[in-house]
Amino acid sequence: MKTAVNLIRLIIACYIICPTVLFAGTKIMDINTANKLLAKTIVIGYTFDAPVEGAWGNKLTVEELKNIKSAGFTAIRLPVQWVARMDSVAPYTIKPAFLERIDEVIKQSLKIGLAVVVENCLDEQLMTQP
Repeated sequence: MKTAVNLIRLIIACYIICPTVLFAGTKIMDINTANKLLAKTIVIGYTFDAPVEGAWGNKLTVEELKNIKSAGFTAIRLPVQWVARMDSVAPYTIKPAFLERIDEVIKQSLKIGLAVVVENCLDEQLMTQP
């Protein structure tokens, strides 16, 4: 479980500490520019924080991301529940198909011009029993 927790912390840290990953292939940006990208952020809740995408009524599509961008938003916050997609025994591997889906959403968002903040959500057991 400790390895999985460290992996998740690393993923989150990359998105928090390294604003240069907001847009793939871009040059380094200063903190003021990064802050402007996050000024109009919308939360994509009830999607990847649900036990299964769509279980709580929302399944994210490219069309929805395009609508978010055209409505004037500059970024999305993506709450993710990792524990629901992990093996229950060491090394607590996150299901590859789920990682691919998260990667796909991030790439689609960046292509459209939306910054992305990945958030650890509803994973209390990772914090109580690392």
